[in-house]
Amino acid sequence: MEALVRLDGEIIVWVQSALRGPWLDAFFTTLTNGRLFVGPLLALALLILWRGGAAGRWWVLAMAVAILLTDQLSSAVVKPLVGRTRPCFAVAEVEALVRQARSASFPSSHAANSFGVATLLWLGFPRWRWAALALASLVSFSRIYVGVHYPSDVLAGAAL
Repeated sequence: MEALVRLDGEIIVWVQSALRGPWLDAFFTTLTNGRLFVGPLLALALLILWRGGAAGRWWVLAMAVAILLTDQLSSAVVKPLVGRTRPCFAVAEVEALVRQARSASFPSSHAANSFGVATLLWLGFPRWRWAALALASLVSFSRIYVGVHYPSDVLAGAAL
């Protein structure tokens, strides 16, 4: 377990030292902002409701339930149980590129929520499956890049 914790720290330090740059900083700080997805997600839900009929209504309900469950399970249940300190507060070489509360780090709720929606899109809307998977992966990686989650936090969130 100690080796995994050390590897987690080494990876995030490497990401922040080797990959950081003005363009990527701007891209990942924008991408990691959850508010960025509210409008497009609502537009997607309306499109599915409009074009999807009864099945579309069930998919929109399933996505809302998935977000509610993944968010609450990760934030209200697992994070308090684990209580892992975020890397921006625990690792001297890691800088948070976004304002961050001192909530627990494990698991990443952003990863849980984005992969929850991506999984449903993968199952119900095959044309969007790769785009949904790519976006969920980018959102999840952004949490590492901006210094607020370790790689294992993101992997656990995605698995959740």
